[in-house]
Parts: sequence; C-alpha cells; structure tokens
Amino acid sequence: MRSTTTSFLAFTREIDDFKYFRTYLDPVNTDAVQCFIDTTYAPYKAALGEDFGKTVKGMFGDETGFCGRWPWSPQIPEYFEKKFGFSLLENLGALADASYPAARRIRYNYFQCVHELLRDRYHKPLSEWCEKNNIRYVTEVPSVRMSNQMYSHVPAGDPCHDKLGLPFSAVIDRDFQVLRQNPKVISAMARQFNRRDSLIESFHSIAGPIPCRI
Repeated sequence: MRSTTTSFLAFTREIDDFKYFRTYLDPVNTDAVQCFIDTTYAPYKAALGEDFGKTVKGMFGDETGFCGRWPWSPQIPEYFEKKFGFSLLENLGALADASYPAARRIRYNYFQCVHELLRDRYHKPLSEWCEKNNIRYVTEVPSVRMSNQMYSHVPAGDPCHDKLGLPFSAVIDRDFQVLRQNPKVISAMARQFNRRDSLIESFHSIAGPIPCRI
C-alpha cells in the first residue's frame, strides 16, 4: 500500500501593502510599541501642551491588530511554548489542515496566545501611558476576544457602515457573530469593565457626504 505525506512550507515577510501606510508595526513587539508611543503619542502631548487632557480628552486607536487570516509575529512561538509546553513551530500544520492531530486544541491555544499578546503588549502599555498623562485611551479594534478592550477607558465598536435600504434581517445574518459590529456587545463590555462611556464609530467609508436628519 502506498503511503502519502503532506509537507507544509511556511514563510514570513514584512508587510509592504497595508492599506494606509504600506508598512505596519509588530503590535506585540515591546520595542516596536514603545517606539510607537515615543514617536506618536508623546509628540501629540508636546504639541498640544496644556490642552492635552483638558480640551483633548482622549486618544483614539482604530483597528490596531494583526493582519491576515493567521496572525503572526516572531514573538508568538516562544510565548506559545512557554504557556502550553510544546512547540507551535513543529505543529504549524494544524493551522492549515483541520485533520492535523489535535488541530482544534492547537488552534485554540494559538488564538489564545494571539489574544493575550495583543492585549498585554499593545493595549496595556498605551492605556497605562494615557492614564499617566491624564487622558483616556479609546479603542475600536478587531480582536480574538472582546476582552482585548479591557484596558480601554472607552471601548468602541464599528457598526453602521450600511446605507438605507439594507434589510434588518441581512444585518443580523451578517453581523451576528462579528461582535465589534454589534452595539449591544459594546455597551455590555463597557458595563462589565465598569466604564462610564462607550463609543460607536458610524457614518464613515461611505464615498461621499450624506445628510443627517433627525
């Protein structure tokens, strides 16, 4: 009987086609995150002076996260192995092939690492910087778990992309499992994290001005 084997080849490369800036930071690399704070947040504070934290009360982070179906960073394998006691690199086939031995467990563990790294190495340092500088950290971000926004002083979501006429049933069918597009999820998250405010990002990406009538 002929036996068959499957080989998986995995490659990494730096992003050069991100939609706004072409390149993109590694959001779980602590040095990269600190550089982002030093070159972006700190200059705003210097430029705004006494208005920072008074007239300007928050810094808004929009859609910061990993790119691609299978988020990756050189930081992930070491974190994964320390947390779960076995090598992710030796089991990458589980991400591509659902029939791989223990694929469900490996995938769950992998996404748990992605979640924890992004929450603790990106959002937490930015939130702590904002608290230290008397300003609120506001986020509307994709996430593996909605608790990714636990360090946001104003958690946010992203519904209301649609023009008039889209049936409500279509919205439910499409967005039911996309939690950041569900306003009730955002308000529930604010309550769970004991946040006074939440925010919904609306009326953007519509290719032109629209009238707002009340």
